[in-house]
Amino acid sequence: MHRSGTSAVAGIATLLGAEPPGGMVPAASDNPNGFWESAAIVITNQGLLTGLGYNWYDCLPFDSDLLDPDLRLAMLPQMETTLRDDFGSAPMFVIKDPRMCLVLDVWKPVLPGAAALLCLRHPAEVAGSLFRRDRCNTEIGLALWLHHTLEAERSTRNLPRAIVSYDRFLQDWRGTMIRVGRQAGISWLRDPASAVEDDSRRIAVRYRHHFAAPDRVAVSKPPVRGWIAETWRVMRASEESGLDAAAMRTLDQIRSDFAPWRRSAPRVFAVPRSD
Repeated sequence: MHRSGTSAVAGIATLLGAEPPGGMVPAASDNPNGFWESAAIVITNQGLLTGLGYNWYDCLPFDSDLLDPDLRLAMLPQMETTLRDDFGSAPMFVIKDPRMCLVLDVWKPVLPGAAALLCLRHPAEVAGSLFRRDRCNTEIGLALWLHHTLEAERSTRNLPRAIVSYDRFLQDWRGTMIRVGRQAGISWLRDPASAVEDDSRRIAVRYRHHFAAPDRVAVSKPPVRGWIAETWRVMRASEESGLDAAAMRTLDQIRSDFAPWRRSAPRVFAVPRSD
């Protein structure tokens, strides 16, 4: 989900040897250390959303199954060209864009050997950050957190993966990256234990403006409140051991129950920033 620490994790991944995109989205006041996003990939993903009438902040009814199969096939050469232009022949590279939570299935044919790091931040912190930056309605922000989290989990089930919780990453990014490398089968090109941050990749805790107790999730209104609380509980409990079959069944049930609600959710028509 947006505002979940994805930029910090992507920046550290490049510190550990993953190639950053050649054409990056420039840093901004709300993310002064940079987004570590490919501008071309963001444009492609945004186009997939807007093609069906949605935007990054107005995507609750969006489902990648709605995309035309012929369009998916037609886009593959463009996606391959984008990857080649951005990363060349790098042995390891990092793609970071929260929209990937929703459109990863479209990219999978051109991403053989990919591993997924699922960035997890407390939903109240995410909603608070979205409101602070974009004045995004808190209830919509919380529903967006749930939608992105469930879709990211579902779409990465056939990939090596690991969960990265934002608060634990800030406390010990080296230990976190060692763990996720082991879980997701990522052989970092530089040893996290001895890596030294530079200015562009420094984990700046001072930029964290929102804090919530990790063992307390009572946000939004019923029924969304219950779905969020249970999703957070399952994802948080699975960080060390990985998501097992029981956890995925629980998340599938939440996704099924949530689907009618999100398809009828109120639309959002204007948010000033883009990520």
